[in-house]
Amino acid sequence: MTSMHAVYNLVHPPTSVEHALWCYLTTLKHKQLVTIGANVINVYRVLDRQYEGFDLSAPADTSSRAKLEHQHSFKLFGNVMSAVVISRGMAERGESDMLDAIALTFSPAKAVIVMYDVYSNDLKPLSLHDYDNTEPSLHARPSIPEVRVDPEMRCAAFLAHGYKLVVIPLRKELQDEKTLGDSYLQVYRNLSSFVIDLSSLEEPVANVLDFQFLHGYFEPTLFVIYQQIQTWTGRLAMRKDTIAMTTLSINLPHQSYPIIWTQNSLPYDCFRIVPIPKPIGGALIFGANVLIYMNQSIPPFGVMTNSLARATTDFPLKSAVEEKLALDTSRTCLLDSDKVTTILKTGDIIIITLLVDEMNIVRSFHFQKAATSAQTCCILNIEDGFLFLGCRLANSLLLSYTRQIAPKQGDWAIQRPPAVKKRRINTEADWIEPDNLDEELYGESVVQMHKDTSVASDQVIYTYSLQVCDSLLNIGPISKMTIGECLNISEELSTGASDLETELVVGSGHDKNGAITVLQRTVKPHIVTTFELPLYRDLWTIQGTSKDEKGNFRHSCLILSKKDSTAILETSEEINEIEDSGFVYQESTIFAGNADNNLVIQVTPTKIVLLEQTACKDVLTLEEGESHLVAASICDLFIFVLNEDGKYHIVQIKRSDPEKPKLVFAKRSQSPESQRVTCGCVYKDTSGIFTVSQKGILSDSADVSETSISGQPPTEKELTVDEEDALLYSDKAVLDVSAVFEPPRIKPEPTEVAKTSIVHLDTECSATYWCVIGLANGMLQMLSLPDMKLRYVVSKFYHAKKAYTTSDIFTELKPDPEESLLGSDQRQAKFPINEVNLVGLGPANSRPHLFTLLSDELTIYEIRESFPTQAQGTLQISLYKFCHETLLQQWLGERKALKKVSSLYPGWEDEDPYIDELANTEDAAAEDAPKRFKIPKLVQRLRVVNNVSGYSGVFVCGYHPVWILMTAKGVLRPHVMWADGAITNYANLNNVNCPSGFLYFTQKDQLRISVLPSNWDYDSHWPLRKINIKASVLHISYHLQRKCYVLVTSHTEPVNRMPRLVMDKLEPELLERDENYVYPIITKQSLRMMQHEAWQLDSNAKWDADEWEHITALKCVKLANEGERSALQEYVVIGCSVVYGEELPCRGIIRMFDLNVTRGTPPADDPHEDDDIIESTPKYSLHLICEHEQKGPITAVNAVEGFLVSSSGQKIFIHTFQYNKFTACAFVDATPFTLGIHTMKSFVLSNDIYKSVLLHKFDPKSKAFCLISKDVRRVESMASCFFVDNKLLGFLVTDTKCNMSLLMYQPEMKESHAGQRLVKMVDFNSGCKINCFANIKCKSSFFKSQDARKMKEIDNKLTSFFGTLDGGIGYVVPIQEKLYRRLRMLQNTMNNCVAQSAGLNPRQYRCQIEGWRVLNNSSRGMIDGDLIFQFASLSLGERLEIADRIGIDWHYLIDDLVEVHHCTTLF
Repeated sequence: MTSMHAVYNLVHPPTSVEHALWCYLTTLKHKQLVTIGANVINVYRVLDRQYEGFDLSAPADTSSRAKLEHQHSFKLFGNVMSAVVISRGMAERGESDMLDAIALTFSPAKAVIVMYDVYSNDLKPLSLHDYDNTEPSLHARPSIPEVRVDPEMRCAAFLAHGYKLVVIPLRKELQDEKTLGDSYLQVYRNLSSFVIDLSSLEEPVANVLDFQFLHGYFEPTLFVIYQQIQTWTGRLAMRKDTIAMTTLSINLPHQSYPIIWTQNSLPYDCFRIVPIPKPIGGALIFGANVLIYMNQSIPPFGVMTNSLARATTDFPLKSAVEEKLALDTSRTCLLDSDKVTTILKTGDIIIITLLVDEMNIVRSFHFQKAATSAQTCCILNIEDGFLFLGCRLANSLLLSYTRQIAPKQGDWAIQRPPAVKKRRINTEADWIEPDNLDEELYGESVVQMHKDTSVASDQVIYTYSLQVCDSLLNIGPISKMTIGECLNISEELSTGASDLETELVVGSGHDKNGAITVLQRTVKPHIVTTFELPLYRDLWTIQGTSKDEKGNFRHSCLILSKKDSTAILETSEEINEIEDSGFVYQESTIFAGNADNNLVIQVTPTKIVLLEQTACKDVLTLEEGESHLVAASICDLFIFVLNEDGKYHIVQIKRSDPEKPKLVFAKRSQSPESQRVTCGCVYKDTSGIFTVSQKGILSDSADVSETSISGQPPTEKELTVDEEDALLYSDKAVLDVSAVFEPPRIKPEPTEVAKTSIVHLDTECSATYWCVIGLANGMLQMLSLPDMKLRYVVSKFYHAKKAYTTSDIFTELKPDPEESLLGSDQRQAKFPINEVNLVGLGPANSRPHLFTLLSDELTIYEIRESFPTQAQGTLQISLYKFCHETLLQQWLGERKALKKVSSLYPGWEDEDPYIDELANTEDAAAEDAPKRFKIPKLVQRLRVVNNVSGYSGVFVCGYHPVWILMTAKGVLRPHVMWADGAITNYANLNNVNCPSGFLYFTQKDQLRISVLPSNWDYDSHWPLRKINIKASVLHISYHLQRKCYVLVTSHTEPVNRMPRLVMDKLEPELLERDENYVYPIITKQSLRMMQHEAWQLDSNAKWDADEWEHITALKCVKLANEGERSALQEYVVIGCSVVYGEELPCRGIIRMFDLNVTRGTPPADDPHEDDDIIESTPKYSLHLICEHEQKGPITAVNAVEGFLVSSSGQKIFIHTFQYNKFTACAFVDATPFTLGIHTMKSFVLSNDIYKSVLLHKFDPKSKAFCLISKDVRRVESMASCFFVDNKLLGFLVTDTKCNMSLLMYQPEMKESHAGQRLVKMVDFNSGCKINCFANIKCKSSFFKSQDARKMKEIDNKLTSFFGTLDGGIGYVVPIQEKLYRRLRMLQNTMNNCVAQSAGLNPRQYRCQIEGWRVLNNSSRGMIDGDLIFQFASLSLGERLEIADRIGIDWHYLIDDLVEVHHCTTLF
């Protein structure tokens, strides 16, 4: 028996936003925006754009200057269903001196309360509540576990299984008070969570629609709406108004929950509750056609939002809306206590104002349409006039709103009642009007006296205007995807016809936000020109005095270094060599760069040269007998140089005479031989983060209250009259005495809480200078300049821990048990810090990042202000690791092919950058073997990127080069650039011919001058290009012959007519309704062509479907015409379904088009920039060849062996194409609804929406079409594809429960019943709904050092890429069994050893979800790539522990990950 194994990895995380929160999550200085989409949590801060040149003199535009800056990102092993903020300080002590917590719920019934941990830079769980394994009940039903929190932070509650309400207390209860001698003790106890069975209440509650905690009650009060007896639109004539409401008052200490308020016969379409805070109180109930306000003390008040409510409910409502509104699927949030913002399904943003009287009783509603956006999943009110719209169908938006007082005219003005009150008619028999009730209780004189002292004023109504400040990119939901050929690349990067450069094209968005997104996993630069320059090993560019149009300095010269000489080139309009200058030509250059005020530094092995542009000002020569320089770093007036013997020097530029600057040694290293320096750099800090602590650890930072020191009982606070009244009569519950008495506690370090939500950067912070050095023993040190005092130490930096929050400057260093087994020479060379570079990134360089190369691994740390106070005299900083999955290492098979087994950096003794590729070959044939690239020791790999197409960051040279870019959102984006092979070195270039570009050397001694394509966006996980077409993309296919994309688009329109059959003739019937009637929506679909070169829709190649016709299938197929199957021609085939309603039968049509192309000159106002592309822009035209009608709807089409395959109803047909018409030659009975058809050679794989997949085979000679095998499980499949691993063939299937199954045809197995059933080989839950697949052949370009068998093994594999509805992209790649065994052991060990965010279990997350009980065991065979790739980001200690448990060297585990990573980086 043969089996298949695979690796699953979601490489592009979800981009949709489903939940948004506003809280103090990671800092107390300012609130942060927390966005949640699927299993990804992102944290942003609202940042002022002052540093971008905005005019600060205009205060009216303050909100428009805001933008979002990314702070943190957390990836969970579970999809977040609901989330709320818990203010921990308010919940525990009624104060806001603690970070907020977040309550998250996961399906089916799990809740976790998490809080940010500064020491691990992760979300740690505070409490976990798991009710997944609840006993089955008749009341249980699949439901989203929504979570709610009490406004006073007394408790939280979430719904489990649709009928159980889990209550989680958040405060402690005072249990006892004791006096022990001189001390005073208060004893608190934790309240346990409990479950409310809604089905066992006095009035049973079932089918809960929504629940919320109300404001202003003494105890937590829960407002619930439910539908005990269900109905739907088609049964309104028999049953309506089925919604009921009940309110529970929850007593936390006694765990009791009496019902205090009920209401029946609410409209059947109510779906959401919005609690209204004081002074109004109560709650708003949203229905599809109604809006109802309810309060316990007054009768309900409701209005109709459209005329449909007259026929759907008998609830008393008022018709007070001039414009028709459909509130179904709307999202709401509070702007104020009397204002609610609502976003409708059409994208309209409506501001609802609650109009109240003097008694704060709602009398009416005012509706105002403020703007139009996309349909959103959540809306969040941010302080200082901001709104955030989280969306799954389009980009999420940050909006700013301003308001003005509306003129009092028409319905906008509220007429106050006259002085003499009129008794109004009361519709409730048991309700007394409040005015009369006051008179009966207190007397008329008291009431009149109160009226005289109150100030009566009209309620102010505002008009709102919105403005877009920023957006978050979203490429979901991915409807379809395809693989196409990448045409717009440079010829130097083309690999030839045998291995085409490809790109991934997906359809995303919905309706007016629909778009086509083109993605590439590697950066493909646009190469301007190439020069052949052999024997050069490094290069630098020097800035001049001239500036470009954007104010950036242009580069004036280029420095090229050989082994023993240097060349200087001028970089103006033409590149010419400079022969007469102050540079040193007779030696190789170690480093060169700009210093302060147009000064240039050149460092050679024996000299340090100071120049002003090209004129030499000073030369500093090393003393005789001193070892040569091998590395250098420059920052303003400070220069760091390193000798071969591991000693460093700090050189400073003295400007006592401005005309004659001098170079002097500011510091010479006197470090002992045991602390040899391997690398270092200098850094200028302008962010203010690098500050030295002036406080001790205990004396100043921790201030203990007098109560805890003296041991005396706490003193009671002096309460004012208002506070005493609030304590006696307020509706706020005081569960612990901390609201009146101060318990003993340690006060935190005083932190200034921001009064505004916008963060203003301090751009006028004084600059400080620092030196970072790495030692051979793995220690990292930071020193201040120019005094060279040691300020921060990480003793064992090679461990690469997740966070370094304290300095080891005063810590006694203990020997590592593992290192004690090695000698001193081996210990120094075991974990060297090969290179270090501290770079200021982000806005105004406010985000310093430390880039290091540990052996051949790239490690990145972000430096932030230290949360705990450091020791006196040390830096108040913490280092937090940036986890990435970009692996730069060579594969083990490549390293074995080298003559010397070495890492990416060869030994110091090797000066040749090239070595033979084959290892043990000594014959003459080895001379013709290809040369293998190897970087010399003196070459710097970490190169600073400055203003390359507007981006800044670091470029990592090497075998597998990668860009690390800091984008406008403040996110580090690693993008690999493997299209041009290994890159030896890199330099920025900005001149007339190459603005904001760069240049680099390849392994073939080619100097390439390049730019990043301007129409690509690198502020995303992958380089992408999003083309907005303002329509939904239903299908997409690549036409290989015409090299273009064919797609089906749709847009929605309201329709006021219905098709009717009159005398066997179809005639539309016009629907005459009133002006407030909401008409149904119909989709109009079209067949369009996308020009590949210009990426725009061709207006000439368009075919519109009829009004009631739907295009349900699209495929570019190769068919044989007129029986000549050897000459296949590519056509565009669509399947259409014509649906007129329930009264008329549905029919299907197959249409086939021929795509013609002509080339012409586009109009002069074409917006595209590339003239060569514009001149060759093709013009397409669609020619309809034939139409073929079917009795049932056409749901899928494809081609097999030159024949057309189509599904119609419960049958699958095979058609021949002869004489411009289709003729059915074979068919087979299939399943009820075939969702898709996939073909490979003579096999046909079809997946049904209810019956999983079926495998057929077609014989073109006998035209026999038969069923081979099928999957008998009841699976609601969403997508399927073939899965190829050399000679093995499998079938991937995904369903609506996020399950992924791998099936095989194994007739020899018992479970297959002699081949009648497909055998399930893999059970796996992806955690996301996969909607489409695209297969692409694996590349063996990174495995050429191996034998032909290994290359063939990789080339004969197909990697299956998939797209999700959340905007995520991943792959499933087959692997060999030996590799699977190792990775399986790694996965099992990491499940038990590695702590995950929020305390979630990856093993449970990947278990297959079934809708019923199954008797068979789950099948293994799929590796969780999201988990095992975390191994590359673990610290050294964690790696050693995991490898020790497995019994293998951790380098081999990294090598396995490198193999999978390189094998799947395909486009």
